[in-house]
Amino acid sequence: MKHSLASRSSIGCALLALFAGVACSGSSDDAGGGKGKEDASIPGDGGDGGVAGSGGGGGQNDSGPNDSGHDSAPSTGWSLVASPAELRLYRLAGDARGVWASGDRHVSGGRVFEAGRLSEGGFEGVYEKHSSDTVAPNFFIQALAPVGARTAVIGGQMFVLIIGEGEPRAVTSVTSDAKTAFAFSDRDVWISTRHGSLTHFNGTTDDRSRGLADSGDVQAMWGTSGMLFFATTEGLRGVSLPIPLGWNEPSTEELSGSFADVDGALSVGFAVGDAGIAGRYEGGSWTSIPTGTTVDLTAVAVASGDNAWAAGERTLLHWDGSRFTQVQEEGMPTGEITDLAAEPDGTLWLAASGQVYRRRP
Repeated sequence: MKHSLASRSSIGCALLALFAGVACSGSSDDAGGGKGKEDASIPGDGGDGGVAGSGGGGGQNDSGPNDSGHDSAPSTGWSLVASPAELRLYRLAGDARGVWASGDRHVSGGRVFEAGRLSEGGFEGVYEKHSSDTVAPNFFIQALAPVGARTAVIGGQMFVLIIGEGEPRAVTSVTSDAKTAFAFSDRDVWISTRHGSLTHFNGTTDDRSRGLADSGDVQAMWGTSGMLFFATTEGLRGVSLPIPLGWNEPSTEELSGSFADVDGALSVGFAVGDAGIAGRYEGGSWTSIPTGTTVDLTAVAVASGDNAWAAGERTLLHWDGSRFTQVQEEGMPTGEITDLAAEPDGTLWLAASGQVYRRRP
C-alpha cells in the first residue's frame, strides 16, 4: 500500500533524471515515491516499462505515452489503465471504498501534481496543483488514503487535504512533510509526518500531541478493530485505540526488522519489508511468515485473508491463504513496481514505471 527500491535514490533525483536527463544522487530526506515510501526511485521512460510477452524486449514504453494517452496491454488478465498522456503515476491506495492514484507530469517551467480515482474506465483526475520548478517538491503528494466512497485524504509538505467532492478541504495543519495516512472515516483520520509526529483529525479539530519518538521512520499505517499499526524502519509497531492523551510510544512491538508497508482487509493484515521479511495479522496477533525471496519488499495489498499481494523491485508475490509464491504471468508489467492496491473482489492495481496496470481476478 513506499521506500527504497533497487536504486535507493530519492524522488527528487529520480524526477530530475526523468525530466532533465541529469544524473544525481539524492538523500532520504527528499520527497519520495509511494504510501509514505519516501525513498522509492521513480523509473524513467524507456525500455523498462514493458509488458511480459508483449514482444520486442524493450516493452511498450519504448516510445512513451502517445498523445491520446496510454495504450492497452494484451488481454490476458492484465490491462494498462488509461490515463492522460505524460502523467506518471507512482502511488496507489485502495480498499472497499475505492482505489486512488497520485503522480505528476512535467510542464514548461514546472510540474503538475495530480491525484484521482481509478476505475475500469481509467484515471479520473480529482486534484491538481501547478507549481514552478523552484517550489515543485513542496507539492509532491506523499500521503494518500481512501476516506469515503468518493473521497480521499492526500498530504505532503505542510498540507493535508480531503479531496473528491467539491473543493479540496484542509483537514489539519502539519509542521513537516505528511508522509502517510490512514482513515477509518472522514472524522477519524490519522497522519504521520517525516519527523515522527502523529496527528489525528476528528472532523473539526486536530491533535498534534502524539509523538512517535524512537519508533523509527513511519512508512505506512493500517488500522482495524481498535488497533493502529505502523510499518517503521525499526519494526512493526501497534497501539490500542483510543490513544491516551500524552501518549508518545507504541504500546506493542509486533515484529522486528525494517518494514516498508502494511495493509489489511477487515481483521486480516500483512506487513512487508527489507530482505523479504513479512508478517501476517489474524486473531489479534502478528506472526512472521516466509516469502521465499530476499528482495526488499516495498508494497503490500490485501483483498482478503487468502488473497494478498506483495512486491519489490521487479518481483510480484501472491498469498493464497497458506504461502507466498512468485507471480509470472503473460501480460504482466515488467517495469519496476512502486505500489500496489487491491479491492475486495480480488482486482489488483499495480504501479510500475509511472503507469498503472489492472489485473482482473
